[in-house]
Amino acid sequence: MLHRHAPEQVYVIIEGRGRMRVGEEEAEVVKGDLIYIPPNVVHAIENRSSEMLSYISAATPPFDIAAYYDLPTDAERGSKDSSAD
Repeated sequence: MLHRHAPEQVYVIIEGRGRMRVGEEEAEVVKGDLIYIPPNVVHAIENRSSEMLSYISAATPPFDIAAYYDLPTDAERGSKDSSAD
């Protein structure tokens, strides 16, 4: 899922392989790779294989990552039309 946030961030791939997009660049990432994401740059990581992709991520300054991933989408919330009540 493409996203961006103010804190700068790094990903360290600890197992598996995947594709990482940072800004306009996209590349395969494998165990041992460290990827730097500057502040406010669009980025995403994707597992395109059958093996598990595992990574550690760190950001500075710290931020509530759950706020970026755990919010329900519009479809999950459903569009409730108050005039139907």
